[in-house]
Amino acid sequence: MVSTIFFLPLAVRDVERAAYTVASIRKYCTGYRIYFLVDGFDPASLSHLEGPDTRIRCAAEVSKGHWGLIWQTLLHALIAANREPDVAPDAIFVKIDADALIIRKGFGERIRKIFSTRPAAGQIGQNFSNVNGARFSNTGWMNHLKKLTGVRGTWHLLRGAIRRGEGLRAGLEAHREYRAMMRRACDNGYVFGDFCMGGCFALRRELVARIADSPFAVRTPFRFLPALFDDVIMTTFIYSLGFAAIEDTADDGAFAIEGKKLRVDPFVLQKRGHYVIHPLKYGHQGHGHNLSEAELVYALMDGVHTEPTRSSGLQPVS
Repeated sequence: MVSTIFFLPLAVRDVERAAYTVASIRKYCTGYRIYFLVDGFDPASLSHLEGPDTRIRCAAEVSKGHWGLIWQTLLHALIAANREPDVAPDAIFVKIDADALIIRKGFGERIRKIFSTRPAAGQIGQNFSNVNGARFSNTGWMNHLKKLTGVRGTWHLLRGAIRRGEGLRAGLEAHREYRAMMRRACDNGYVFGDFCMGGCFALRRELVARIADSPFAVRTPFRFLPALFDDVIMTTFIYSLGFAAIEDTADDGAFAIEGKKLRVDPFVLQKRGHYVIHPLKYGHQGHGHNLSEAELVYALMDGVHTEPTRSSGLQPVS
């Protein structure tokens, strides 16, 4: 049975880098499957990564960087994956970026154990604190999401609907759907602006089943809002479906996720016992290290500070 299903959203610029993420999953995980979510490029480019443990899904509509469409592709993939006959009853569904890395065994087991004792939790990730331990400041997203429920939201959704050729009526209906979703989310404990960092997070199977029954499984109002990030949308949506988002970031916690560059020595994060580190695509220059991306990946996966070798299978990304 498949107990951990990874979803790797890929634009063409991510294809080479994805090899690192895939290698880390194959090294440290068991009972898994990987879905490559192909957005606007020839899936033949992934032939070197394909195997019996992979699936390819092409976006129904090329996003061109539109976050609402990227999120919609993920929803469709989650639903399709959940319908496969060999998915375990307690399977977890993990969104992971191509610049994230699994660095120790037991990731899936840890997440499933947490979910097993917290039935109200639908999402586990890095929600409230950064890798330094400080509280995230989400004031900007809080203000933006609140304003979208009012006249500003009507304007943005109408403009998006017209640009997509769906007309004023579709924009007004999308605004109604957005307001209703936000109302349900807040009724279930959502706080405006809170979200789970999108570098990597995990979803429980019961949540994915509920997504399939949602009207958003067919179309979402976010197809009209390109500037609203997919991770912000996902956490809000999860609360609207009656689940909550929780964090696992303390020592031995699953996630060490940042938005751009790591602000803590990645080897310190490794010593803390985290299972996932993100991002890696900048390499690491600091804290006494001067490592390229390939060097950093190799060191984190093998536990030693050495140059990448041919036998490691890790080559620098251009």
